[in-house]
Amino acid sequence: MGYKQLQRVEEAWRALKSGLRMRPVSHWAVHRIHAQVALTVLALRLERAAELACADTWRNIRDDLKQIKLAQLSSPNGTVWQVTEPA
Repeated sequence: MGYKQLQRVEEAWRALKSGLRMRPVSHWAVHRIHAQVALTVLALRLERAAELACADTWRNIRDDLKQIKLAQLSSPNGTVWQVTEPA
């Protein structure tokens, strides 16, 4: 592994611990360890894909997504869904 790749892995690890607010999890069964690692890597890849697609940091993207609200408005004439736009 080259130095730049190592640096990227270390940055990704820091991002996992901070941005995703991960905490230590102890598993004893091998299949649970594999599942934990797979979910962690998937979360990191989704975070990175969002950063590339939006050309922004995950923290900013997450803050924008937190502002979106979904409301269901029901009346005798039917149901309407309303989604707010991020500021």
